[in-house]
Amino acid sequence: MQIKPYQKYIESGIEWIGKIPEEWEVRRFPSFGFFSSSGINKKTEPDEPLVKMVNYTDIYGNDSLVIDSKRELMTVSCPKGKIFFCDLKKGDIVFTPSSETEVDIGLSAVILENLKSTVFSYHVIRFRTNIKMNLHYKKYIGNNHFVLSQFSSICKGTTRQILTHNDFKSILTILPPFQDQIVIANFLDKKIAEIDDLIEKDKKLIELLKEKRTALINHAVTKGLDLNLKMKESGIEWIGEIPEGWKIEKLKFNIYEKKVKDTNKNLNTKFIGLENIESETGNLISFSTLEEIDGGSIKFRENNVLFCKLRPYLAKVIKVDFRGSCTGELAVYEVRGKVNSQFLFYRLLSKSFIDLINSATYGVKMPRVNSTQLNDIKIAWPSLSEQTAIAKYLDKETAKIDKTIQKIEQKIILLEEYKKSLIHHVVTGKIDVREV
Repeated sequence: MQIKPYQKYIESGIEWIGKIPEEWEVRRFPSFGFFSSSGINKKTEPDEPLVKMVNYTDIYGNDSLVIDSKRELMTVSCPKGKIFFCDLKKGDIVFTPSSETEVDIGLSAVILENLKSTVFSYHVIRFRTNIKMNLHYKKYIGNNHFVLSQFSSICKGTTRQILTHNDFKSILTILPPFQDQIVIANFLDKKIAEIDDLIEKDKKLIELLKEKRTALINHAVTKGLDLNLKMKESGIEWIGEIPEGWKIEKLKFNIYEKKVKDTNKNLNTKFIGLENIESETGNLISFSTLEEIDGGSIKFRENNVLFCKLRPYLAKVIKVDFRGSCTGELAVYEVRGKVNSQFLFYRLLSKSFIDLINSATYGVKMPRVNSTQLNDIKIAWPSLSEQTAIAKYLDKETAKIDKTIQKIEQKIILLEEYKKSLIHHVVTGKIDVREV
């Protein structure tokens, strides 16, 4: 695909913008429309009519950049007077005036059709144009680096970044002639759909690889590596058949659970919380220091295996190679002489074990399993030499899968960057797509 710049450019009159195609304009948003706030919250009052409401989450993470009747919207109540003034019409653009970070503030989506009895929340700001504009081009007039970088530079806040009404009014955008808007929208719709399709296929491939990884671990730690091994009944329903020579023993007979609390706040003591462990892989994402943590923590040392006892985070399992402390929500296991710690890590990470623990958790707000339940669970144990062989095999095979996943994730990042770059270059007139 050969794309060239426009034949003629003119000075925009603004130094940091530079030149734009002839007949294009640099304009502030208020010169071709107006912004409105609603003040409508998520509450439902008995004496008010019910309406549908476009909320922050309908814009943030909305890759289609549009909102239509197919989208399931929240139902709330609204004063009758506000229904008329805060309605949403075909062609309206809704923006996010706040965000946790400056990177993703000011995102927008276009209302693709007239939505009956639909308003916008106080977490959203509406922009209604008063000039002729292509409906699909409106998806890109705000969702491009040129505009989003302005939002990022002027937003303010500490725990949350905020854009005021005046901030929106100060934003500059580049407006092509109507016919160019049609061509640009058609081009970008087609190209973005192609890129998104590639990204979606890559994401599905990652999920398949993760499923393969899970199945690989589960089979190796429950059935061994030799497909010709003679099997026998374990006598335990959740375990099923096991290779001959494997022994059924409770977890507590092969491990020691450490419960020594670390009360000394030492700057050099590494601390592991649930947020520091990547689910399903056992990778350490990061760590804090004990000095930054309030409350008690459990000591661990090299080759200990940490297992989360909370149901939502059961797949957070890790084998550590350093000394430190961790949250009390993690059980800290030290293996006895006849157990390989890396095998124990894979065994606790396996789907069959996680599923069993999940069924044994109790509680409502934050279901969990207690130490007694964990330690009394019966597990099929191969010999130490076979455990070591299984652990080495899984180290090698999971590393291959993880490397492939990392390559695909990097490809997705590059595709996302290319998509943003393409939108920026097209909507700012750096390239001419009229004859593509």
